Amino acid sequence: MLRALAPKTAEAYGRALDRAFGRITPPFRVDPSLQLWPESSKSLLRAAVRRASVEAGLDGSWIDKALPISHRVKRALLIPSEEDLKAYELCARDLPHGKRALALLPLAVGLRAEEVLRLTRPAVTRALKTGELIFVGKGQREESVSAKRIKGLLSDLLSAPRANGYELGGRHAWSFAGEILSPRSYVTQYHLFHRMIRKTGATAGIERLHPHLLRHAFTTRLVQRGAGAFAVQRAARHRQIATTMKYVHLSTADVEQYLNEF
Repeated sequence: MLRALAPKTAEAYGRALDRAFGRITPPFRVDPSLQLWPESSKSLLRAAVRRASVEAGLDGSWIDKALPISHRVKRALLIPSEEDLKAYELCARDLPHGKRALALLPLAVGLRAEEVLRLTRPAVTRALKTGELIFVGKGQREESVSAKRIKGLLSDLLSAPRANGYELGGRHAWSFAGEILSPRSYVTQYHLFHRMIRKTGATAGIERLHPHLLRHAFTTRLVQRGAGAFAVQRAARHRQIATTMKYVHLSTADVEQYLNEF
């Protein structure tokens, strides 16, 4: 005996059947045009047909062959090679003061775009003294990374003027790092940041580069240099190791050096 459907589910099934077959009752005839439906709509229709067929005393499994699931290969996330990353670093160093640091921080320590743009002047100043950069991370959690190897980038940030051109050190010096790009809203700063990363990447020969791809490159670099999984998890500031594994993209060449020859 079939379990009763929830009202919203029954309504959704009814709409799907009416759209596909009109007021016809089972057995249905699948029109080839149904293959053009989005996969989510086809999935709903399959469930509705199976239900209606069983209610009519028929076998509903036929719909799986008549309207097969169409598998689509997702576009692979292409991580820049080490040569591409070095070219990007060289191009980023040609950017004006402040912008070069903004462009390199996602690759240097794996900061997200929002974390870079929301860095405060007191946090950067403190990091130069203590060697620890403290900032607000994902989920509004306070997070930190070692600043010992990025003091040059942090000094570059502090030496940069606010985007409106006021002199450094005055009362109009930037409060958040994103103001180096624009004194306007965070949304404007975010889009300018993405545009700067993409343009710098294009100069280095990398297509469609964006800040989060640099974060993926950061974690992948750590593994290529021999870092263990838990060290990479700590560097990426992930709660779950499974999340970290999604950020590591090793090539066949990276794996080949560990294989035996037969």
